[in-house]
Amino acid sequence: MKYVLLVIVLFVVLVTGVYISNRAPAEILGSLPSGQSYLATTTAATVTYTSTIKTQPGTLGSIVITTAGTGTIDLYDATTTTAHPNHATTSLASFSASAPAGTYTLDVSFIRGLVVQYTAFAGKATITYR
Repeated sequence: MKYVLLVIVLFVVLVTGVYISNRAPAEILGSLPSGQSYLATTTAATVTYTSTIKTQPGTLGSIVITTAGTGTIDLYDATTTTAHPNHATTSLASFSASAPAGTYTLDVSFIRGLVVQYTAFAGKATITYR
């Protein structure tokens, strides 16, 4: 009786081990670690303004010009467009009226912050950053 019980226990342990080792791995649902996805901001048509998007280091992912138009879009590594001794304004990218609609992948790092300046921009654009 003792041996029968021992054989049954060993059989159960063996079957459980085989079952656990043959399970499929969990499905991977994303390609980025938490907190690494991009944020986005979108413009309205016909604007002239400057906006501070982020005030700390990050990455400018892309700019998607949905509707090309007149005017320019300038992106700066800064917290303001006014250059001063402590925080020089560094240009990250500039898009003129001749830039056609499309996605422009930049993946550019910035240190101070991210500022976008629209000058008589009559189109639509989305900026991705993190």
